[in-house]
Amino acid sequence: MKFHNILVAAAATLMLGGLAACESDTKPITAAELAGASQTDSLMYWLGQVNAIEYLNQAERDTTLKTFEARKEFLRGLRVGLDAIKEMEPYNTGVWQGVQMAINLHELAKEYPDLKFNDAIMTRSMAEALVADSTPDAAKAQANFERIFSAMEAEKAERELAASIKDLPAVAKKLGMTEVAPHLFSKTITPGNGAPLQRGEKVATQITVTRTDGTPVRLPLPKEVQIGARYVSRVLTEALTTMNMNGVSTFATSAYALFGKRCESLNLQPSEVLTVEIKTGDGQVYASES
Repeated sequence: MKFHNILVAAAATLMLGGLAACESDTKPITAAELAGASQTDSLMYWLGQVNAIEYLNQAERDTTLKTFEARKEFLRGLRVGLDAIKEMEPYNTGVWQGVQMAINLHELAKEYPDLKFNDAIMTRSMAEALVADSTPDAAKAQANFERIFSAMEAEKAERELAASIKDLPAVAKKLGMTEVAPHLFSKTITPGNGAPLQRGEKVATQITVTRTDGTPVRLPLPKEVQIGARYVSRVLTEALTTMNMNGVSTFATSAYALFGKRCESLNLQPSEVLTVEIKTGDGQVYASES
């Protein structure tokens, strides 16, 4: 998961927004109604317009923000934020950081719906650190956080992988493929006359990905792969290590196994079964087929 900071537009609105102190001031007001208003009232009116436009621009990218009900909820939240600020800088800093943490924890809870995150433990941990005689070890705290979070991500990835391959064995059987791993099935088209491929080797490849109905998945695919490199997916590494140089094989796997979370941005369902044809060449890149 990637943690999110509060959007700059929302931050500007929170710190500078010009609504008055009472709830009724979320009622719309027009420029005509402010005819003859003071300079500062006019300034605040146009600041409100600028920040509203920022929100509407964001709503064009996220349609959940576009409804009138969502806009009213935004104004309610804005009012709470404006009323939260006091003349005490430490308090304001706490409010600001609390909102950031709340957004981060909200996103975390959406990504891990089966887990419960107790924010009271977090604030009590902060209290312990803030009343201590010395500053805690920053490197130790960061390392422990990253260790636990990495384990959570790995466990989640395994759960999502297992869920994504439920239809794979039946589809692979129809395609006449044999199991290489629970998430990968294969069929050799041309065995190849070269040596078996090994991790760490660089190999020229021609890779074609299609849906089971034959529709191609159009995306840039590497024409040279270092087997086992970090940028190469686990399933692609496993596929390549079953092949010989100058061979051709077809594999079946799930969209999630092949692309991970990126499958959604590629308009692929995680459990969608894909076939992957791989041709390997001895020091040459195969010409693309038309």
